[in-house]
Amino acid sequence: MGSNRGPFCLIPKRRRLQGEGRHDKVPVPHPSALNEAMTDEQPLRSPLPWAALSWIGAVGSLAVITVLVLYIWGNDSNHTGFEPWLLSSFFVPTAIVGMVAWRRGRSRWGALAAVLIGLGGMALLFYLDHFNVMVEYERLGKRGGL
Repeated sequence: MGSNRGPFCLIPKRRRLQGEGRHDKVPVPHPSALNEAMTDEQPLRSPLPWAALSWIGAVGSLAVITVLVLYIWGNDSNHTGFEPWLLSSFFVPTAIVGMVAWRRGRSRWGALAAVLIGLGGMALLFYLDHFNVMVEYERLGKRGGL
């Protein structure tokens, strides 16, 4: 099975006779060279997508917070037709991506912005729900706010 003879061999016959193309002549690095290469490694750096995702998440979550605050400002009642907690689907991934980007160390400012805006958005949702500033209509009725 390890023989390089036969009609389907890619190495010409005269080269085979001279010993070229044999598997026993594969160079193997010395173990000390492997250890030196492993100690000279740079710490894990984040590829560009994590940094970009943290900035995109931060800007997107900031836009969601802005729209939410404008909606509350324009809406005089304490109730709304949609569930405000659904907006956590923007804030939680933003905070997670920011934490991963911070750990990878590529864009510290983008990661910090993503974490702070993501956690701030969750805190805003908690405030809106806990103090009945903006609650879904049916839940506000159950709480006795109507």
